[in-house]
Amino acid sequence: TIYGTKPVLDCLQRDVFNDRLWPDFVALSSPKTPFMKLSELHLGRPIEVDGLRLTPLPVNHVVPTTGFIIEDATGAVIVPGDTGPTEEIWQAANKVANVKAVFLEVTFPDDMAWLADLAKHHTPRTFALELRKLHHPATPIAVHIKPRFRAQVVKELEALGLSNLIVGQGGQPYEF
Repeated sequence: TIYGTKPVLDCLQRDVFNDRLWPDFVALSSPKTPFMKLSELHLGRPIEVDGLRLTPLPVNHVVPTTGFIIEDATGAVIVPGDTGPTEEIWQAANKVANVKAVFLEVTFPDDMAWLADLAKHHTPRTFALELRKLHHPATPIAVHIKPRFRAQVVKELEALGLSNLIVGQGGQPYEF
């Protein structure tokens, strides 16, 4: 099952599973033995998947993008996803108890703020400003750093002195 908002599912169906780039696995599936199915997410409406409650929320990016509040019985993590400065996910997150971590993107160094603004991404400066929108203590995890700028972005993040900051590593499991 692929979960996504209508614009994302439409894009996948039109541009990926179209019998040109990839086979149309949705059409190849049957109700009796589905190989793949698409399930529409509705912004602000939580769903339950494998014991987790996922609430999709809109974020601010150049293409339709969704962030998530992910909860279980012991707490929550916030994953704004691919985004620049945004509001709605933080408003919702501030109503959630026991937020343990925030996986927030920081794509470009501060001297490329012009590009981050244009592409709707974060720099270390806007990363720090964005974290202030969450009114709960939570571990910030910096993700989505462009490899070309990683050393500079990490240096700038460290200079901010953010409490408990973790710079995300690919393939690293995180448990909260």
